[in-house]
Amino acid sequence: MASSASMSIDFDKGDMRRLVETMARARRELGVTLPHSVNMASRAILGSLAQSTKVSEKYRTFKDTGERSRSGMNKRYEVWTRYATPKRKGKATRASGRGPWRWQAVWAKGVQELKRRPAMRIVMRGVAKASFGQAMKKGNFGFPASAMAKGLEAKYKRIMLKAAHRWVDVTRRLSGDNPSFRMDNKMHHIMEALQNGPQTVDSAIGRAADGMTKNIDRQLAKRGFT
Repeated sequence: MASSASMSIDFDKGDMRRLVETMARARRELGVTLPHSVNMASRAILGSLAQSTKVSEKYRTFKDTGERSRSGMNKRYEVWTRYATPKRKGKATRASGRGPWRWQAVWAKGVQELKRRPAMRIVMRGVAKASFGQAMKKGNFGFPASAMAKGLEAKYKRIMLKAAHRWVDVTRRLSGDNPSFRMDNKMHHIMEALQNGPQTVDSAIGRAADGMTKNIDRQLAKRGFT
């Protein structure tokens, strides 16, 4: 498995050796082919990365400045966001996700009203986790991509899943003597979404080996081997 430049992977050699040994065990004890064992390992790696991907909070960080409008009906809040500043007075603009992070002034009667403002909503919440589900879908692993869609807002779910689908590329060649699987995740904030950043990626191989071992044990148990 490989990645785009935004997701640098440097796997531990010991973990790599353990994964290779687990793949060999699958071929030896389950009777699967080399391509099948690569497929098993690829799915396990994607699964370990998906499980370690955070789903952000529903709303952005904000603070009450204590300032009130002249009428006293509205409060001035500040929201930590990259929400675009209106180009003209009275013309609202959509969140672009580009530009510098800053405290954006937002007026509202209270917190409940504030949370309904576009600047407060994290529209891309859950997209990073969904991207691994889309990679599994593209890899034809027989895994429901919807299972990785936790946290996506219903209103934006369809659009966000399409975006997640575009952000991952999967190349698989599961035949012959040199089968391979490559996944490129091009999301700009993918490393931020992982629970422990680079450490999560570095440990993905070891956790995948553990997952494969459990999978092999389950399959052997079903066949009457213990």
